[in-house]
Amino acid sequence: MTSIVAHDRLLRVYQVDPDGTKQVLDMARAVGQALLSARASLQRGTAHFQQRLRDIEEQADTIRGFAPAAVFGVFQTEAYASLVFGQTVSGDVLAHSVAARLERQRQLLDAPVGSGRCSRRRAR
Repeated sequence: MTSIVAHDRLLRVYQVDPDGTKQVLDMARAVGQALLSARASLQRGTAHFQQRLRDIEEQADTIRGFAPAAVFGVFQTEAYASLVFGQTVSGDVLAHSVAARLERQRQLLDAPVGSGRCSRRRAR
């Protein structure tokens, strides 16, 4: 991630006014904090987060997602999910994260039509 110092230098080069500079630097700091938080969560594993998503998905009639540069989570194969999660975790944490992702997928795909849950038959 680009440092706050680098952002500040670019803003000076482009002669951005002080209010604009403050806004951009505040956003850059917020993004930096969010990335640190996301990395920390990934390092602990995503099994808990996957469970929360699964609980939400159980109640959903429709699930929509947009991920143009990646395969949407519940459509990932075991190998793909392992590669994705394997960039930040390993060992048991990796195994639990992948298993939780695949359980979400299984639950969605096995849901009977008319159950109030999304299912493969309703996928568009």
